[in-house]
Amino acid sequence: MQRVALFGQPNVGKSTLFNRIVGGRPAIVHSRPGSTRDGRLETVTWRAIPFRLHDTGGAGAPDAGPFAAAIRELSERTASRSDLVILVVDARAGLTPGDRDLAEALRRQPDPPPVLVAANKAEGIHEAAAAEFHLLGLGDPLPISAEHGLGVADLLDQVVEILNRQGDSREADANDAEAVRVAIVGRANVGKSTLLNRLAGFERSIVSPVAGTTRDPVDERIAVEGRPLVLVDTAGIRRSARRRPIEGFEEADRVAVLLARRAIARADLSLLLVDAVSGPTARDAAIARLVEDAGCGVVVLANRWDLVTGRAARWEELRREARERLRHIAHAPLHRISALTGQGVAGIWKPLFGVERERRRRIPTPELNRFLAAAAARFAPRSRRGREVKVLYGVQAGSAPPRFRIFVNVPPRDVLSSWPRYLRGALRREYGFRGAPVRLTLVERTRRRRNR
Repeated sequence: MQRVALFGQPNVGKSTLFNRIVGGRPAIVHSRPGSTRDGRLETVTWRAIPFRLHDTGGAGAPDAGPFAAAIRELSERTASRSDLVILVVDARAGLTPGDRDLAEALRRQPDPPPVLVAANKAEGIHEAAAAEFHLLGLGDPLPISAEHGLGVADLLDQVVEILNRQGDSREADANDAEAVRVAIVGRANVGKSTLLNRLAGFERSIVSPVAGTTRDPVDERIAVEGRPLVLVDTAGIRRSARRRPIEGFEEADRVAVLLARRAIARADLSLLLVDAVSGPTARDAAIARLVEDAGCGVVVLANRWDLVTGRAARWEELRREARERLRHIAHAPLHRISALTGQGVAGIWKPLFGVERERRRRIPTPELNRFLAAAAARFAPRSRRGREVKVLYGVQAGSAPPRFRIFVNVPPRDVLSSWPRYLRGALRREYGFRGAPVRLTLVERTRRRRNR
């Protein structure tokens, strides 16, 4: 599927335009320049033509901030890999040396893509005010207002016209809708972006020792063994600023954490990174709870294994720590890797695809009911009110994640919580479901009175 990149200086309205086209607020918008760093990638359809729209970080002067050089390099690389570039400029500010510099950078590409110039923030300004952007030598500028939606439809008309004219230069993703979404999650600065770059095979995300570098969830589509995947690098999830003030935890960072939580909710599978040296922490346990509640399958990755000494003993310690501290996902596979050196990374796919199979496992109803009868005989459910609890029958209501409805003769709230926990464990011992959350719902089955 063809890619269209939004390219331009910081704070010219690229993320606002991205949100206007995609719908909603999938990208962080902030008045402070540099809020967008890695950028978002979303599929858009206009006039029945699908394409991927890529929001990029502001490509300003390389010495303008701690991440400026990395953002500029990543934005230029994204533009070079795109089928069409929309150069967004600020109509109110007028033509600037920075705009000229970016136009020249696009022309210097070995195989420069076609470029459309979008003169944003043109509301209330005569169209002639955008004419000076002709001097960029990139064709007629289009005056638009991303905030108010003015001219955006005309811009998209030109986008699909160019895409149709040049044809799809990339292999069509026929199975794109069926791609499995894999969220890379963990606390700040544990190596998520390094892993994404390693799996993607190029520098897709900015890597920095500064915690909180990644803000927007970063999507990248790959294929492994012929299976389409969408990898999603998320911001490091840390404690809410309302509960514990964190120095430098600004509005953009809060939104980044919210978007990370949403990315987990949308994912099918997740790779939870923990530090192999320090081991799982309370923050990792909280993230594990998020993953479990979202219904994601999960593989736990002990990253930075290259820094571990006494590896045999440390591996046994890690397995014990994972069981104790990540008890919500104690069923998940644990795998050792070094995202930096690549050690163990190729081995991620076997447990991950295994979890996906477990997540979709179904148990035939007759077999499930034989299992329920045996499980209830071993450990009978008990009622808070002393009533006899009978397990009548059960059905699997769905998969991905596995969901079971167990019918009993009493209200569900009367059944002691120890029995559903026991049953969930018994299901795992019998059928596996390794790395997949298991949902149990108790339902009261009442007898219907016959009308006389």
